[in-house]
Amino acid sequence: MLRSFFKKADRMLTGLKIATVARPQVGANSPVGRVRAKLLSSINTQIESVTALLEGKKDPHADKRNKPWFFAANGLHYTVLKYGTSPIPLGEGNVIEAGKELKDLLPVYEAVKQGVNSGELDEVLLKLSVERGRSRKGKSDDQQELIEPNTQPDTAQPASARPRSRR
Repeated sequence: MLRSFFKKADRMLTGLKIATVARPQVGANSPVGRVRAKLLSSINTQIESVTALLEGKKDPHADKRNKPWFFAANGLHYTVLKYGTSPIPLGEGNVIEAGKELKDLLPVYEAVKQGVNSGELDEVLLKLSVERGRSRKGKSDDQQELIEPNTQPDTAQPASARPRSRR
């Protein structure tokens, strides 16, 4: 019975093109998914801040480490997109002109969210992610020094054998 199943399956598959291709990862656990999620979360924070200011309320993120990306200059409102604290390069510059009013920032942020979801910034975000990872470690891969492993036996005493200090 099993043999007849495989004969039928073999006949069904003869007209199909079989290939070996790795499935692209864009889920939350992939590098692309992580950088997209981080940027989208930051954009949502900026949208919440703009919305609160438009409603005459206090910025809900003013007390936290999140600083606004938007600013006014020369009678116009602008925004900078950031990955962490690094501005994201956007072609010739890194500032987006929104319009004369604060509410003009909201459609800009929505358009950016669509661009992020469609993968338009994936390459730039991955590059920034790698650079941030290197700077956090202190040195780039080229500058990493080899550290000799500790070849001495561990002579540390267990906590119960150490003398107690008096305060």
